[in-house]
Amino acid sequence: MKPRDTYMFVIDTDSYAGNFERELCAYITDRVDEITSSDAELQAEIALEEMPEIVEEFEDIMIEIQVEPDDYPKFVACWPTPGYGNDGMGKIAKLTPENKADYPYDANLSVAIFFSERPSDKLITIMKERAQHLATAGIPWYSNTRKRVVSITKFRLLRQNVDYLELTD
Repeated sequence: MKPRDTYMFVIDTDSYAGNFERELCAYITDRVDEITSSDAELQAEIALEEMPEIVEEFEDIMIEIQVEPDDYPKFVACWPTPGYGNDGMGKIAKLTPENKADYPYDANLSVAIFFSERPSDKLITIMKERAQHLATAGIPWYSNTRKRVVSITKFRLLRQNVDYLELTD
């Protein structure tokens, strides 16, 4: 059996992604995992209503992965943002040669959505447009009583290559 590569559409932002990654994914794709908020479920309903045919295309290629060994499988996760670090107490900074030692941990300002195959150019364009729209309008959180406006700094498409390496005795 050949191992399967995984594709990740990554949305880099200026805010800690753990506050909104599920809501953003649901608005973009209609997909929610087993542990989700009512805010994410509402965003999934909006996506299904606004683009039912596109939702089917996402459904065909999105996969749940287990990011951490003790975590549950999910369609989306917080993702490390290149060039930023975390001090381990929640303080995040853009890394420089002078402060790199003070921020040794990953800063998860990014949202990664997982796919079994490379999304088409059409789907990538839709993901960018919908992400930008919701980020600018404000992403609902805490049961839709507040909205968080987020700046998107970059979009990335990553491919994780899976290979087998035979080890000899």
